[in-house]
Parts: sequence; C-alpha cells; structure tokens
Amino acid sequence: MTRQSSVLLISLYMICQAYLCNTLNVTQSPTRLTVKEGDRAIVTCSWNALPPVTQIRVRWKLYNIISAERNNETTLASVLWEEKGTVIISPRSPNKHDYILTKDKAEIHINSTRKRDEGMYVCEINIEIPILQRGQGNGTILNVCQAGKVFSKIYLSLISLVVIPVMIGMYCLYKIRKRRKELFLDHIYSNERVRSKSKE
Repeated sequence: MTRQSSVLLISLYMICQAYLCNTLNVTQSPTRLTVKEGDRAIVTCSWNALPPVTQIRVRWKLYNIISAERNNETTLASVLWEEKGTVIISPRSPNKHDYILTKDKAEIHINSTRKRDEGMYVCEINIEIPILQRGQGNGTILNVCQAGKVFSKIYLSLISLVVIPVMIGMYCLYKIRKRRKELFLDHIYSNERVRSKSKE
C-alpha cells in the first residue's frame, strides 16, 4: 500500500467519524402522552451505540408547544453516565423529575404532573468517549388534564356505551307494548262487534 492510499484511507476514516458516522439513531417513546393532574409521566429514549461506550451525556429539554417564541426551550437536566456506573445529574434536580440512565436507555419520570409540565420533551444523546456520536429523539408531547376533565370524558363514554343503548331498548319495548295493546283492543272491539251482530 502506498503512502498516498494510506493517507486517503485515514482521511476518509476521519471524515466518516466527523460527519457521517457520528449520527446516533435514537428512539423516543411514547410520541404522545396524556395523564391526569397529579399522576406520573414517563418518557423513554433508547439507542444502539458502537461499543465499547464509556461515557454518555443525555440532555432532557422541554419545549413549550403553545408559545409562539422561537427559543422556548428549557434544559431540564444534563445526565452523565460513566462506564463504572456513575450517574451525575446537573444541575442537581430541584424539580420533581427523576432521571434514569444506562448505557443504552434514558428515562425521565415526571412525578405529580401539573398543567405547567405540558409541552414536548426531547432527549439529546451525546456519546463522548470513545467516539463522538450524537442523536436526538423525535419528542414526546405531554398533555396534562385536570382530574375532573378526565372523569367527564369517562362519564361521556359511559353514557354513549350504556345509557344510549338502554334508552333505545326501552323505546323499542314501549313501541312493542303499544302495538300489542292496539292489537288487543282491536281484537276486543272486533269480538264485541261480532257478538252484537249475532244478538241481532
């Protein structure tokens, strides 16, 4: 192998590492999540990195999807995982979120959700050592409903599934009984006609 071909191969390898091969395929689930106020919400990101991975950093971001501002992101935390099992969260979470991170999966647990927790949660993955690899989840939209609103949706569903068929059944029974009564009265009336004619 000549010196020029060696330099070319090394250059191609470096370009691949710098631009092409550093994209990490990240799967984020669920895409939509609706919980009632006070419940826990869990968002998960997973990826397949080139081994051996010794250091991963995950940034959890929240985007306010109602806001018209372009820069409406809030970085909730940066979580660092090291091969020896160390997990470091910065800033140390003053919020009510728990973060779980392993070498191929990250989770954010939003405890006791409130309306202000609504938005799109996105995970950004940076594998820093041994080879820089980056990826980002597609986002999870979190909707938080008031407990009464969730109950009213359930109540409306029950009405449509139970009450309406019962009312239709009662209406059908009413029509059947009314028709039977009409037939019975017609029968009695026709019998009395026959009797009165026979008496004449």
